[in-house]
Amino acid sequence: MLLNQAVPLNTEEESRSDLLALVSRGSLYFLIGGLLAFGKDFAYLGIDTPLIKIYISEIFIPVIIYGGILATFGFFEHDILAIRQYAMIYYCIMAILVYIRFHLKDINNLFIFILSCSLIHVVLHIFYLLFGNFILPNIGPLSVIANVTALIILYYLIYNMQTSKKWYVSILLLLPYFHLSLHPRSSLFMAYISIALIYFICSAIRQHRDSIAWGRLGSIILITILAIMISYYSVTLTVDKDRIDTQLFSEINTIINPKYGQEEEIPKSDKSVLIEKKAIIMHNAIVQQRNNSHWRIVVWTKALDELSKQPLFGKGFGSYFSAPRLKDLKYDYSENIDPHNSYLHLLMRTGLIGFVLFLLPHFLLLSRVLTVLRHGSASQWHMLKPWLLILTGLSAIAFFNVVLENPYGAIPYWFTIGTILIVCDSKPDNNKKPGNILTEHKSDSR
Repeated sequence: MLLNQAVPLNTEEESRSDLLALVSRGSLYFLIGGLLAFGKDFAYLGIDTPLIKIYISEIFIPVIIYGGILATFGFFEHDILAIRQYAMIYYCIMAILVYIRFHLKDINNLFIFILSCSLIHVVLHIFYLLFGNFILPNIGPLSVIANVTALIILYYLIYNMQTSKKWYVSILLLLPYFHLSLHPRSSLFMAYISIALIYFICSAIRQHRDSIAWGRLGSIILITILAIMISYYSVTLTVDKDRIDTQLFSEINTIINPKYGQEEEIPKSDKSVLIEKKAIIMHNAIVQQRNNSHWRIVVWTKALDELSKQPLFGKGFGSYFSAPRLKDLKYDYSENIDPHNSYLHLLMRTGLIGFVLFLLPHFLLLSRVLTVLRHGSASQWHMLKPWLLILTGLSAIAFFNVVLENPYGAIPYWFTIGTILIVCDSKPDNNKKPGNILTEHKSDSR
């Protein structure tokens, strides 16, 4: 049963909402759902104008006006590119919009809505990986975020459901793990590691108020083992097992050694020499992973070098950035690129001063979260937990991929931050025992 109707907003809250009445709550649902369900294909739908193409994310969120004002400082020097790069800053408006336009009663709706959209995206990407030439050619860019989001929400539901029902929901776990076997990513593994660490740290802090249900954790571990085994076995029925094994092996080794396989020499083509199929597969996986990880090391090194030249104010938005050493890896090093580390990219563009300003709202968020951890009711912490873990996963992915630079990554990131602030500022009934997020909670509106 969903949350009860919240108490009507007071005059101050009504006036705050009226300021952004142009952005309806329904449009925010539509936007976040579309991005998670269709990724880049949805994000880059838009309207062509004489000056620039306005994307759907900018139509439903009037940030293009604010972004345009910022971009005028660099527009004449750096052209349209400055506007798009400023998105790293002005998409934070999403958190403000969510905080003002949404209320505690929306949490359940968001929870199931985001789960459904994330699973749709994972399924679409599985079809893309298995069959190729899919109708949505850009379905991949958000699949990692969708995978993490779906997995966390599924675990949350399983953890809090009755034993007789949790096995039905557990079947859905096969989808994220099937996807992981088909398309292993070191950033995805790092996200899982970060989520586990944050979960145990928060549990330790919260220990003085709520005891850990070790029996439930044990069942979760058992369900996870079964889901991984079944998913892996299912993948080997459709894809060559040797290829899957070598891809998983190379990705996992990359976490331990980012330059894994770099010392391997590419064998010369010689038709007279018979190379075993498995050796070819292993070599291809190593070379691919070597280039993928080494590519980031080369670009990150160049980004830090650029930062050292202008440490306080950074390189600025819209200016050209590339790494000539990429030619050693057979990449096109002449085009403007992103470092594939959103935080390092922002640091390089805005310098130490800009990056500290970027961190300020995150420190505010951390302070609110710690307050709930130490003093919040069981019900409040219960509602906060999944959103905190989702943000942890997105933050880990942002260290290895383009997340804050594009709407299909930045909007879910800031959306989650706004949702966390709503939960932290809520005042659930302290006398009510914690229950499933889908069960009834008598709670006051913010």
